[in-house]
Amino acid sequence: MTIILGWYPEGSSGAKRDEAPATHSASIPCSTSPSPQPQSIVKIEPSTPPPILQFLHSPDVEPEPLPSYGWKHPAELQYFTPEDWLPTKLIFYLIANAFSVPPRASVRGTPFFLLTRMNGETVTLPVGYRIPLLFLARFQWLSLKLVLTASSRETEWNEYKFSILHVSRLCTALLDAAQEYVRVSSEEGISKGMDRKWRCATFDRALARYRLKWFISGPEQVEEFYHTVGEDEYSKDAVKFDWRRWAIKGHRGFTLTDDEITIGITAEQFLVGLKQKNVDWYWDTEDHPILNGIDAWSLRALASSVSPSASELPSTYSQTPPGSKPVEPVTVATTAVESVPTGNTPMSSSSSSPFSSQEHKNVSNSNFVPVPNSNGPSSTYVLSTCKNEFFSENHIA
Repeated sequence: MTIILGWYPEGSSGAKRDEAPATHSASIPCSTSPSPQPQSIVKIEPSTPPPILQFLHSPDVEPEPLPSYGWKHPAELQYFTPEDWLPTKLIFYLIANAFSVPPRASVRGTPFFLLTRMNGETVTLPVGYRIPLLFLARFQWLSLKLVLTASSRETEWNEYKFSILHVSRLCTALLDAAQEYVRVSSEEGISKGMDRKWRCATFDRALARYRLKWFISGPEQVEEFYHTVGEDEYSKDAVKFDWRRWAIKGHRGFTLTDDEITIGITAEQFLVGLKQKNVDWYWDTEDHPILNGIDAWSLRALASSVSPSASELPSTYSQTPPGSKPVEPVTVATTAVESVPTGNTPMSSSSSSPFSSQEHKNVSNSNFVPVPNSNGPSSTYVLSTCKNEFFSENHIA
């Protein structure tokens, strides 16, 4: 680059030329013609090298490796197996934490959707969670139906009840985390709102396994997934997966139709057929109706009032101090012995386990239709006053 610093006419005093600043001593003349033309003095500056090296890591500084937690990742939801929970207590928990998934937004590209919980609260979530929640709700309630209508329902209940409970707890963890994120966090009462890039690591880890058809989240299965697939699978954004196509194709008979994905499913629709009779639970079907049973939907207020909150149950591994013992379930006194009956089941079905290898292609979703609210026969419940407001019940005819 050439910079013109000044000029002196020929014949002018040489002293004046010698008075140029010392910093220009390296300058050279651009013209030596004897004609009375201006004489220019220039300074040649070296070009600046491209600033590439400043972005390179120093050879002496190595990137800090990510911590390795093994399969017990801090965000992983612990698998809870409360052996003292009677069927009513567990099913009441499922009812209390049910939710309604709304129709698809009419405006394409809408970043959020509004989900309604059983207690009437609404939760704002990134739209990518809509179909996964819809499918997991279907998976949970249809699994319960298959267990309650199985020929060996007591065996299958004991084997799969905690897996069904875990699905409900995963969805609850997602909704609780989303509500906490948008909760008012300033003295002025201003909520920061939901971010379209917000993610729930606890739910997403299970979602990564579901995508690869790993539907049981017990410790053995989570550890096996870690050693088989590895931690890298969890680093992918599971929410951006094509869940619509995946849900329509389904898994072992658990599917969503295109219409269901479009219009959504309400909590009331999910509960159609679930009934309590005396202290036992059944799933009402056209072939085997349950007479004089109490609709689960009519028990939703009672279920919400007696079910334990998330803070009373084990959470993620990060919230369990190292070396501590697992959370022990509270022993509940009961005035009635409750069990899933082995005889006179509503439907006979062989190998109807929701987690078995058999395809459930004959499972009908036809009873997921709008139904009127039915209160059913009157009943009286006696709630215990035991610790943490856990309950026992005695059905009075």
